[in-house]
Amino acid sequence: MNFKEKMELSKQVAELGSDLSNTSISMSDRLRKSRQRQELLIKLKASTQKTEPSEPESYKITAKNIQKLREGTIKAGDRFVGSSGQKWHKASSAKQAASKNGITSRVRVEGKKDLGFSLVVAPVLPKGTVLSVNEGTNYDKDMDANIYFFALEAPKGVNPNDLLEIAKCYDERARLDNEYGVVLHPSDMEQMASEYDVKLDIRNLHQEAKDSFGTTGLDVFKGKEPPIDEDQPPVELTADIIARYRAGEFNSVSASQFKDVLFDVSNAGMDLEEIKDGVVDWFEHNPKQLAA
Repeated sequence: MNFKEKMELSKQVAELGSDLSNTSISMSDRLRKSRQRQELLIKLKASTQKTEPSEPESYKITAKNIQKLREGTIKAGDRFVGSSGQKWHKASSAKQAASKNGITSRVRVEGKKDLGFSLVVAPVLPKGTVLSVNEGTNYDKDMDANIYFFALEAPKGVNPNDLLEIAKCYDERARLDNEYGVVLHPSDMEQMASEYDVKLDIRNLHQEAKDSFGTTGLDVFKGKEPPIDEDQPPVELTADIIARYRAGEFNSVSASQFKDVLFDVSNAGMDLEEIKDGVVDWFEHNPKQLAA
């Protein structure tokens, strides 16, 4: 039950309590309203009771259970142990088992030498999730230098700790930086994006940083902006770009491409007022962008 529903129930309980305080209502109405109020109070009490989290379950690493994992019937936090039902004696043995069964992107190794090692199932990112990539620096006392790194920012609706659990499937050294997000190497980010069918938003990175990403590093749009039309060819930058801009040749390109055009005509020496006129013209041809 969400907050709005709880508020509505509370309002109904209060209204019924007010009615019951009226001494002029009939006995039958009093009994009916009293019963209704009691039922609503029971609902409210049930909605506020905290449910204890269920204990993680352990599964033997068998073909049948691997299929259950892929079907989603094995939940995050559950564990895989050896086919004999025992934990692995070495972390490397657990990693080999994960690799052999093709689940390295879904589990991370956890344990100690004296207690054994198991494979913990990580949460799942919804397909199409957009993960912003940030650039960060931390001062390292031992090296007396700022250490440069990339981090994934958890979007609304995704718990940063869940994202960290997923990142540890790719690199057990992944960590959560409170300012920048989950610290992970670009190659691991790209592998995660590919295997989880999510997108990396690298628009905030400077060009040299963008070059750290390969083919799966994407400039993606958020909010109401339209996605880039992959069928639309890129704008060709020629010497007569100012003349083409004045002619309105770029009024049909996407928002992302038009931003690039603005940058290019500005570098080509076009007057700012003329650039503004072209922007107005582009919005007139793309009214939905103005409303966004």
